[in-house]
Amino acid sequence: ARAAPRNAEQNRRTAPDVMAESMRLQRALARAGVASRRAAEELIAAGRVSVNGEVATIGQQVTPGRDTIRVDGTPI
Repeated sequence: ARAAPRNAEQNRRTAPDVMAESMRLQRALARAGVASRRAAEELIAAGRVSVNGEVATIGQQVTPGRDTIRVDGTPI
């Protein structure tokens, strides 16, 4: 017996839910199209990325839409 298909609306996240999700900084940079995750790690290690005005660290947790993320001073 197959389970009843779920309503598509139940599977879909709303934009605020996605934006409120905490994630690692390199993933956020990759999702924003700045760089791949590996390249983002290099940007972070070089001190070119800041979060809320502080120099970022690799693996730092951020919440896009809530935290201010900048690469070379440019907001993403």
